[in-house]
Formats: sequence, C-alpha cells, structure tokens
Amino acid sequence: SIHTHLGKMTQVSAHAAPLWVVTLACVVLGAVPWSAAQPTEYRRTYANAELLLRSYGESGTVVRVTVTPSGAKNFSGYMGWLEAAKQSKSSGFITRNDSGAISLTTRAGMELTVSLTEPTVSLSVNGSLLYRETRPFEVKSGTDCLPSNWTPLQKGQASSLQAPHGDGCIRYTRSLAAGTDVYGFGQVPHNNLSAVGADMLLATSTTNLVDGQSHAPAPFFLQLSPDGQAHGMVLATTRYSMYDVGATDESELRVHTGDPILDYFILAGPTPRAVLEQLGSLCGLPPMPPPWSLGFKYHTQNQLHESQIVSVVKEFAERKIPLSHVVVENYWDSGHQLDPTRFKSVNSLVTACASVGTKVVLWLDPHVHKTGSSLGTALEGAGCLSSEWANTGGVGCSGTGQCGYSDLSLEKCQNIWSAYVSKELISPGIAGFKLDQDDGGVVLFMDNTSFPGGAVGGAVHNVYGFQFQKMFHKMYASLGLRTWMQSRGNYLGGQAFGSSSYSDTYEYSNYVKSLVSAGFTGLVWAPETRYATCDADYARRIQLMFLGSQAQFNAWEHGDVPWNCTGQFWDIFVAHYNLRMALGPYLYTAAAEQSLTGVPILRPLLLDYSNDSNVRHLDDEYLLGSDILVAPAGVDSNNTAGRNIYFPGHNSWYSWWTQDARTAIKGPTSRSVSTPVAQAPVFIRGGAVLPILFQSPVGDRLELVIALSPPEIGSATGSLFLDDGTTTDSAAKHLGVHFVAGNRQLTSTPTFAGIAASANALDAMAYPTTVDLITILGVEIGITAVVLEVLDGEGRPPVSSRVIPRADYTWDDKAAVLAIRNVNVSVATTFNLQWTI
Repeated sequence: SIHTHLGKMTQVSAHAAPLWVVTLACVVLGAVPWSAAQPTEYRRTYANAELLLRSYGESGTVVRVTVTPSGAKNFSGYMGWLEAAKQSKSSGFITRNDSGAISLTTRAGMELTVSLTEPTVSLSVNGSLLYRETRPFEVKSGTDCLPSNWTPLQKGQASSLQAPHGDGCIRYTRSLAAGTDVYGFGQVPHNNLSAVGADMLLATSTTNLVDGQSHAPAPFFLQLSPDGQAHGMVLATTRYSMYDVGATDESELRVHTGDPILDYFILAGPTPRAVLEQLGSLCGLPPMPPPWSLGFKYHTQNQLHESQIVSVVKEFAERKIPLSHVVVENYWDSGHQLDPTRFKSVNSLVTACASVGTKVVLWLDPHVHKTGSSLGTALEGAGCLSSEWANTGGVGCSGTGQCGYSDLSLEKCQNIWSAYVSKELISPGIAGFKLDQDDGGVVLFMDNTSFPGGAVGGAVHNVYGFQFQKMFHKMYASLGLRTWMQSRGNYLGGQAFGSSSYSDTYEYSNYVKSLVSAGFTGLVWAPETRYATCDADYARRIQLMFLGSQAQFNAWEHGDVPWNCTGQFWDIFVAHYNLRMALGPYLYTAAAEQSLTGVPILRPLLLDYSNDSNVRHLDDEYLLGSDILVAPAGVDSNNTAGRNIYFPGHNSWYSWWTQDARTAIKGPTSRSVSTPVAQAPVFIRGGAVLPILFQSPVGDRLELVIALSPPEIGSATGSLFLDDGTTTDSAAKHLGVHFVAGNRQLTSTPTFAGIAASANALDAMAYPTTVDLITILGVEIGITAVVLEVLDGEGRPPVSSRVIPRADYTWDDKAAVLAIRNVNVSVATTFNLQWTI
C-alpha cells in the first residue's frame, strides 16, 4: 500500500540507504540462503565474443548482460543516458557448474544459465523457465540491419542501423512461449495492449504513432508468461532498435540493436508491478512535483501580447476556473528571449499572472540561431553546435546553416545554457518550460549530423529530448526549486524527471491506448484538448484531459477558450474541472507513491490486478492512482450511448457521480454501462479512503470519502501525503497520514518526518490539513449517533470527545450514504470517528 511506501520513504531518509534497495526489498521471490559476500560478476570468453554478467543491488532482482563481439571497436557508452544504472552495492551470485553450463543464482532466486560453448543465457525464477536464447547473437551489416518494409524517417537516417560504428548491428533472439504477452515500448499503442505480433522500429517521431514510432519510445518490455510470472528487459541503447515480437516466427522474440555490442538488463519481477518498481530503480525515480503541476494549464495563442495573455488568465479566474499555470509561447523564437514588441519583461508577466494565483511556463525549443542571439553566439563560439540541421524553413531560421543544435553531452555547453536560462528566465520567476521540437521530424538534425563531442545524429536522435529536459531540471535543482516540464520528446530514463511528454497526434482512440501503454514504462504522457468544437468528441476529449496525469487545453493555434462552448458543453467542462481540482490531495499522494516506487499515477489495470487474466488485454481502461477506475467513453465511435466496462477485484465499485451504494458494481465482472456525454465513466474502488478537496464556507478543506467494501460491514484504508510543496527533500520532510475504516469507525493516524506538528508547519502544507466533511459510502442501516474522539496516539483515554450534532449529519437511505459535516478535525492529530446504528 502507499502507506507502507510512505513509511519506507522516512526510512530511506533516516538510514541514507540507496532508494532502490529499500524499494526492491519488498519484492517477494524465492529467496536464496545468503551468508557471505558472493562474486558480483561473471565473465567468460568465447571464440567469437566475451560475455559479462553483473548483479545489481542487494536484493538480487536485476542483472546486466553484456556481449562484446570479437574485434568490436571500443564503445564509449550512451552519453550519460541511464546514469542511475551505475552498479550499486550487490549481493552477487552463487555459482555452480551444471552439465555443459554454468548456473548463476542471485539472492532473490533469479537463476541465469550460461552455455559453455556459446554466449547464450536463459532465465529461470523460482524454478520456472521464463525464456531461453534460441540462437546466439548475430552480427549483421548493410541492408540486413533494416526491416524489409522500413522507410527512413528522414534524410540520412538509414545509416544509423546500417553501419553505426562500422561494425554493423546485432540481432538477439529469445523464445516466446504460446500464451505469453509482451507490454511496454513507451507511448506506442498496441491493439489489445499486448505487443505480440508487432514488428516495431523504436524511434522518436513528431507525427507518427505506429510501428514503434512515438514521442516517447522506450527500449523496454515486460513479458508475462501464461501462468502470470513477469520479468522485464531493458536494452541499453540510444539508437533505433527493432523488436519482432512473434511477427516473423510466433515462437521467437527478436531484438535488433544498432550498437556494436549487445547490452541489456534483466528485471526479475515476479509481478508486473515489481518489474516496474525495478525499472524505476534502474532508470531513476522522479522527485515530488510542485502542486501546481497537477492542476489545470492553458497554452495561449502563440502571437498574443503580454496584456492579452494577462487578460485571458484573469478571465479564467473570474469565471471560477482559475489556472494553476499558463503556457506562454514566444512564437517560434530561436533567440530564447521574450519579444520586446509583445512583452514588457519576464518579471512583469510573472507578477501579473501571480496576482490570480497562476504560474507562468514558457514555451522553448532547443535549436538556436548561431548569430541572432547572445545564447546562440556563445554556444557557437564555444564550439557547441552541430554541423547540420534539418530545417526546411520557418521556426526562427530561414535557411540551412543559420541554426544549430547543442551538444548536450558536453558540460561546457550545458553551462552556457544554464547561465543564460537561470539568469534571464528562471530567476525572474518562470516556473517551468514546455520544450518543443526535441523529438524528431524535419526540424531536427539528421542521422549523419556530427556533434562536437564526437557523437553522430543517429545515436542522439532518440535521447535528445531526454537530455534537453534533464539539463533544465538540473538548473532548477541547483537553485533548490521544484519544477515540472513538458517535453515533446522523451525516452526511457525520462521517468526520473518531473516531466511529461505531449503529442502532435490527435486521434482520440490512440490517445486512450497510448495513455494505457505508456503506463508500463513509468513515462508520463498526457493528451491535450486543442479545439473547442462544441460537440460530443470535444466533450470526451475534455473528460480525458481532466482525468489524465496532466490536464492542458492547448490553444496555441486558434486561441480557443472553453467558454466558447456554451450550454451543456460549458457545464461538462466546469463539472470535470471541479472533479480535477477535488482530486488534488489524492493525486499528490499518488505522486508520492510514484516518487518512491516508479509506479505511475496513471497506469494499466494489469499493474494492480496481475492475477486477473481478464485485464491482460484491456487497453481502454486505466487506474488513476490505485483507487479510481476510468473507462473513457467514445473510444468505439460506433457506440456513443454506452460501453462495456470491466470491474476488477473482489470489491465494490461506486460511481463517482452518484456515490450510490445500492447500485455499486461488485467485481470481478464486465458490465454494459450507459455513458451519457455529460459525465465520464469514473468509479471509486470499494475498500478505499480518498482524501479530496472540499470547498467549505470558510475556504478549502479536506473531505474524506470512505468507500466501504462490502457495504455496511466492510472496511477501507487509505493514505494522505503532505509537504510544503516546495521542499526538494520530501522524503525527509513530510506528513503521512494513514486511514483505517471498519466496524463502523474510522481511525486516522499521522506520522511526521522531519517537521514539527506546529501551526506554522501545518499552514505551510500544499493542501489543507483540516477535515471538514466525511462521506461514507455503503452505510445501509440508519444512524443514531456520531462521535469524534481526538487521541494522544499512545493508546490512553481520548484527549477530547464530542458528539456530532444531529443537524451536522445526514443519512441517505436510498443511496446508503452517510455525510458528516463540520467535523473540523486536523489530520495532524490521531482521531477516531464512530457511527452507531
């Protein structure tokens, strides 16, 4: 549970242990007896290659395998990508000789069998064979490095796979058992969720969202065997890689890398969620986001002047849908400074927007004019810019050679960027950036572009957006500030940053499928609403936007605003805006879980219900946090009146909109559900306690929604994570609250880490700490009394006790809902609420 993880968060700070060691310690495998230090590496030389296996972490759930062909040139690595994968303290291997093979077993019971005659490895966990290599690695060259149906994405790109280092490419083949499912690969959507049958080229792409190309590809997959055993594989490459997942031969999974060596990580599982936690620990875990990043953002039309932007921001506030932040576009400016004909100054814009509680995020792209700005001049003078860029006109540069892309692998180039951006933009108050044009297409560099540090475009293309956002995050971190970025390009490893990728692909059903698929890699991807078309499609997009990990209305092109749509469509917008705002504390707590474990806020049902075979192919439902089920309507354009929804788990599911226990749906089951255009299908998991925002007459307060499962006699648990919203050390400075309901009572227990239970500390929290409303779903018998006791946390008699006046609670017999108002109790205290029949 998240409460368990929040407890571990405190332990991490207290003991200064590597975060991933603490996280992975909760993985349950067939642990092997361990007494003394074991060897952490195994190396073997064959006639045609050298094989190296390395154990990672004290829990023994990650192993790195590297195959270096004989004669391969020195390989310098991946330009700082996947820094978190540096080998930490390891528990090592127990090694034994088998007939014709060497068996290496990790502490977690992960067994790798190495052939004595050829560099092949097979994996077993708890005695179950998960895969074997069906043939040794193969070195290819020339056109053999390309799929037969592949068309280069842009000029010069074929060179990346044909001859990246003059050594050709490598193909790796492993078994794929019947009934196996394979998930992952980033934002790439798959029919029925599983990639089995697909033949993909993973490459960042501006507009393509097919065959492996997307804004956020990831050379990672999670493999789930027919019996539910999961493991993962990360291919350590920044180049384009290809995956034939049973497309050519249904019994084989073929991996193809353009690097001169074969380098990959094996993640032991054994559950899908455990694999994702291991992936997060390997690639890095994100910091806590600033609270404003979870709110609602609006991207203004790209040629507005400062006064017009401020006017729009204030109108949002006047219409009672205030913006958490506004994205301002400087109209494709390659000088990375505000246009003086449109803006007074950064400080002026920031101050005006702050007057209504709105942060300013600035649109920015990575290419710079070599002589048209002080930043570009400094980068060109330092030898930081690429030899060629792919511009075909526009975007601040009218001809080839005027602009360039920085070599972000060079520290001197990063320092130039940091000095300029920190002084000119961050210090005056820019809260974050929307990073564009860093994901490919005709405005990026070519594959044969050379960079000053020695890399070529084909090795940088996939990770340029990753490197770009990483540099900006380092700027904010160095200033002790939290931030949130949007980056149109992302790659595996990007989950270590507080950022999301966005899309120039607008097909609605792909939005939904991509949201679900991206959840398997921990990458945050969020669709945008771009046009106020005032129809059913617009309504569904608004609903999906507000029920994503990020919520943005993007009006860069036409300047649309939500109130252009009147009547029911305005009502739909306001209702789902209010839903999003209410979920603030719940989403913030889910963000804390992601920060600790790598499990994303928005995720496929399979991560939480891996023992349920019915969720293995669900690509049009997802969980928002652990306790809210979203089943977007309208994915099937032929059925707009309703849809079939699968409800997992042995618990009840309550409609968010009615909260009616009498009509709650008991899982696991499929049910045809009406989907009126006015409301997105959203359900609360029975057994959960949700902390949400409630607007009381005296301002924002907390509401606790207790969804009993089963109704009346059931129980529920939940957690709340709070900090000041600004500290960069949430693990050491936070308040965690655990809620337990059952036997007609609720107990709330706080845990303080690094902060005092003082009024000043509580006032500084990102969300309110006073509970004013408690709503209990599933109360089927009338109530005679409600009593609130404040405890000392030591088991002694109550510090105080009061009977809630009858006028302050209502019981809805028809819906079986008990609502208790004016509770007025702080989550910083231990309290017990009892309702009696």
